[in-house]
Amino acid sequence: MNTAKLLRQLRKEKEITMDEMVIDLKRYGVSPSKSMISRWESGKAEPSMEYARILAQYYGVSLDYLLGLSAERSSVSATTSPPTTIAAHAVDDLTPEEQQEVMNFIQYVKSKRRPND
Repeated sequence: MNTAKLLRQLRKEKEITMDEMVIDLKRYGVSPSKSMISRWESGKAEPSMEYARILAQYYGVSLDYLLGLSAERSSVSATTSPPTTIAAHAVDDLTPEEQQEVMNFIQYVKSKRRPND
């Protein structure tokens, strides 16, 4: 299956609209437009490597699977959640205000470090 069809299929499996996806991807530090996602899904454009990595993480599949290089949906790296993935999923159901409060707390904890930590 080509990347365009796969991206559309993965979004449909997740039962989200392109508008919802735009909002979700902001948690990963990127802001693709709805038209950009549409171009990816129609095959008119390919996601950059940065976006491909984020999309693989977002959909919980391996990068090889997303790029059509493997029939295996998951890889060892995709099935083990790195800390950033765990954190992203931990705040999924928080409001933007609550997410900001969590970020403020993280900054507070970091500020308490000793210089050589």
